Amino acid sequence: MDESVARDQTPLELKNRSLTGWSLLRTAIRCYLRRPFLFSGILAAYAGLGLLVVHTTSALLFNMFLPPFGASSKTSELHPPEFSSSFQIGIGVLWLVASLLVFVLYGVAQGGIAAAEDDISAARAPTVHGVLSMLRCKFWKTIGAMAFYLGILAMIPLGVSVLWLVFVTLLPSQAPALAFLTGVIGFLLAMIAGWGLLFYFRIRYLFTPIATARENLRPFEALSRSSSLSQGKWWRTFGLYLTVSLSMEIAIIILNTLIGIGLEFLLSRSAAEAVIAALLYTVVNLTLGPIVLIGVSLIYSDLLGQRADPCAEQSIGDARPSPA
Repeated sequence: MDESVARDQTPLELKNRSLTGWSLLRTAIRCYLRRPFLFSGILAAYAGLGLLVVHTTSALLFNMFLPPFGASSKTSELHPPEFSSSFQIGIGVLWLVASLLVFVLYGVAQGGIAAAEDDISAARAPTVHGVLSMLRCKFWKTIGAMAFYLGILAMIPLGVSVLWLVFVTLLPSQAPALAFLTGVIGFLLAMIAGWGLLFYFRIRYLFTPIATARENLRPFEALSRSSSLSQGKWWRTFGLYLTVSLSMEIAIIILNTLIGIGLEFLLSRSAAEAVIAALLYTVVNLTLGPIVLIGVSLIYSDLLGQRADPCAEQSIGDARPSPA
């Protein structure tokens, strides 16, 4: 194949110009539109069930604590059904566990989407089955890497909360108003520091699952690899990731809001509405979510290209060669 033609076919567009937020978003969308069922299928295979559980429990929690649209305190027939406190706690715990599991499984899907996108760039024809087969031997490595990644992020709010409680406890005796003001200021400072650290480590270890899938690294090696890639380029990586993730998040929120309003008027507050809403919300996430994952893969490739660092890939096309 002619080199110029191959360059025109690749969605990466990283060799001859610097990646910007707009070009990243545009390239990720175009890459997704080439094979939408492939990328959505990979995400659905790993995180589809978890997303459905998250959206179902979210809908149940919404029905428990918020009255239907337009209901007043005197219209008891429109009030949401009463649930026992143990049931409410159980649904909340299930939502939390499912959300954490989805975060981990998104990482596995990230590795698969990165491999599939690489094969499309090389004019190969990846399939969902081929991606799942390629990732089978790396599944538990990626799960372990994402578990460590999640643990690092989870320790930040926990550590900040403990430091704030110690700060409040050690404050000298003061007038109530002054003590309250000092506590509030300390809480705000802790929140700012906590969110800052959360964003910092979120970006620093953003490429952990891709490093595991592409380079077959162990969990700690993948974390170190991601950290070294973003070193000295944190703000640029943050800006690129924020552009693509925030754009898709806004689109998801708008679509889910329209779906919720429509179902509220069509089905009122019912179990059917909760189930249908959860299914539609999941479809929206499986449609737009892969674009963010493709964007992260493009940033990863861009960083490798700038550093002229060879990437030891195991592509699907090598394992399942396409016919000539």
